[in-house]
Amino acid sequence: MNKPVRAKDLNVSQSQPAIEIRNLVKLYGDHAAVDDVSLNVDMGVFVTLLGPSGCGKSTLLRSIAGFAKPTRGAVIVGGRDITHELPYRRPVSMVFQDYALFPHMTVRQNIAFGCEMKGQTKAAIAERCRQMLELIHLPDVGDRYPAHLSGGQQQRIALARALAPDPVLLLLDEPLGALDLKLRRRMQQELKQIQRRTGKTFVFVTHDQEEAMSMSDRIAVMRDGRIEQIGAPEQIYRNPATAFVAGFIGDANMIEARVAATDRDMLTLHVAGQNWRVPAARVTAETTPEVGASMVVVVRPEDMRIADHGREGDLVLTARLDDRTFLGGRVRLALTSNEGLSLVAEVRQQDFAQLAERVEMRCSPADVAIVAAAEGNRTNP
Repeated sequence: MNKPVRAKDLNVSQSQPAIEIRNLVKLYGDHAAVDDVSLNVDMGVFVTLLGPSGCGKSTLLRSIAGFAKPTRGAVIVGGRDITHELPYRRPVSMVFQDYALFPHMTVRQNIAFGCEMKGQTKAAIAERCRQMLELIHLPDVGDRYPAHLSGGQQQRIALARALAPDPVLLLLDEPLGALDLKLRRRMQQELKQIQRRTGKTFVFVTHDQEEAMSMSDRIAVMRDGRIEQIGAPEQIYRNPATAFVAGFIGDANMIEARVAATDRDMLTLHVAGQNWRVPAARVTAETTPEVGASMVVVVRPEDMRIADHGREGDLVLTARLDDRTFLGGRVRLALTSNEGLSLVAEVRQQDFAQLAERVEMRCSPADVAIVAAAEGNRTNP
């Protein structure tokens, strides 16, 4: 019987991508669950597929794993085309949300399973199990059964079992979804630490924006089967490519605007009843919009400031204070501007103490992103 392939069997170069997805399409009838997706992930990178339910992220992951057969396109791992290979032949391991541990096997037997399938010697398997238990900080649970472990421990065992066969790529399909909030946050930190220690390439699926932002080197935001934007967490948060990305990643004030004038380096926007000059570089589209184009000014809550704490050239909005939420040293404000815009701001607690029922808020041109108002403006690398 053909044996599964390990990372070292492929003689993979660190200079080549861990995975290349080329124009991948997966159809179910007339519905494109994955629609012409291309994606390159370098070796040793933690990349997250992020998006709402039904966006195609799990289908894309299953296509990489071999559990879903692509309609067309290619999946290349470590320089090798695996598009049509059976799942067990791929240099890929997967961690599931429900852990999928074998209940009749001990922890050590679970971890050893993939190594045994590869025909490794008993001595090599024993040493690998020891290494994996040390890696996940559970060196003394090898003889226990999964039912005798906590949810967090089971999740770490599932991770150790997936890493033991030395895959090029580790796929994780919402593996933290069944954990409570406190344990989930702790596991997020541990998962990232394990990824750094092993140097493996992780492809992680989640719909949780905070989880993606805290763990990832790169995030691919998906919508309707396509990649809307891919980049580092800070890049996506500060420079969203589309209105959808801006609204999906974190909280944002989305203020409609129209281009009133353009020159080489600046735009004049008609926004909230006033003309406002902003650097053209704040537009995330590839081309400068034309006069009359409908745009959206994206302002994060932490970038809305009280009028006394600003500078000339800021956009100033007079608003009614509707609600407040204390967040320790900061206060979250719900506001309605004179133009009827619903706004959210986060200010320092000492600044909030000086606020009246009506307040002037401002934002700097340097702190906003400007995206096209029209839907369907996608970037797919």
